[in-house]
Amino acid sequence: MRTFFYSIKQTDCGSDCQWQVCPRRYLSKLRTIIELEDISSIFGEVAYVSPPFEMTPRNGDIVVMYAKNTQEIDSMIAARDGFDGLRKILVLADSAGVEGDKYHKLAPRFITQAERNINELEAVIHKMKDHAH
Repeated sequence: MRTFFYSIKQTDCGSDCQWQVCPRRYLSKLRTIIELEDISSIFGEVAYVSPPFEMTPRNGDIVVMYAKNTQEIDSMIAARDGFDGLRKILVLADSAGVEGDKYHKLAPRFITQAERNINELEAVIHKMKDHAH
């Protein structure tokens, strides 16, 4: 089972931003976790448009979906067929910037906020990988 990181945007901020609000920096922080050193990244408006075959998530793989706001959630929902069969984890950069609970349409197995302790996310991914074996 492989793990992927998906975000619509790579970065939205300047050089002084914090890792919790920048997709690129959040991905870098995830890569500091030993089990996620080799996490693959996919960025773009529509998920999995045409990545190389080895970069294509397959049934049962884990995808950490990073969304900054309602617009990004809406885009992910519109492209949710591309996430079918994947074990989804949703990270909200700013839960105040997301209207309602529409993100449940993505059917994530775990939802967290970027400002929360990243060790929680690490534990969830570890548990998901253990259950797959």
